[in-house]
Amino acid sequence: MRHSFITLCRINPEITATGKLNVPLVLPLQTDGYSCVPRCVKMIFNYVESNFEGRAPNLDVSDIAEIIETKADGTLPENIRNLNDDKRVLKAIPSIEFDVDLKPHSLAEVEKEIDEKRPVIVWVELSNGVHRCAHAVVVSGLDRDKHLIYYNDPIFGEKEEEIGSFMSRWEKLDRILIKVKIGKRRMLDEFFEEEAKES
Repeated sequence: MRHSFITLCRINPEITATGKLNVPLVLPLQTDGYSCVPRCVKMIFNYVESNFEGRAPNLDVSDIAEIIETKADGTLPENIRNLNDDKRVLKAIPSIEFDVDLKPHSLAEVEKEIDEKRPVIVWVELSNGVHRCAHAVVVSGLDRDKHLIYYNDPIFGEKEEEIGSFMSRWEKLDRILIKVKIGKRRMLDEFFEEEAKES
């Protein structure tokens, strides 16, 4: 088999005036106690759709929740890998792949991903003063000069938080981070086969 490679999209992510990535929220905001992870994944798909030439998977939050096996008590981070084998995600152009490595990560890794125009999903502690739980958010920016981190929270919308405070909440959840590979090269033969089938 001949292996020819081509990059199928032009990357042109928008960056707002504050230096954060333009990651669209999923509306309406989360009102249940368990759909934060599928909503974060949907934000990533919306980011790809609005900032890259091509097409993101046409999946709604309930489709994503089914693929990643979301239950009433939430989603296991490792279940995000299930998306990497879903036919609809595999057809995305540019390609989208979720890098699930459950080791503790660093703020420098978050910064590197943001600098590369790739938002990340992280788990932080959510607390109302009495109850504590794990909660996923999408980090969209970092400003070391102002000591701020920017993120989209499925419950509270667009947020900014002092880096130290955010790090404390992230540390309590073992600094879990899901990276997103956007625009991985695909084989040219596969691209033409898919295009021929769709015509």
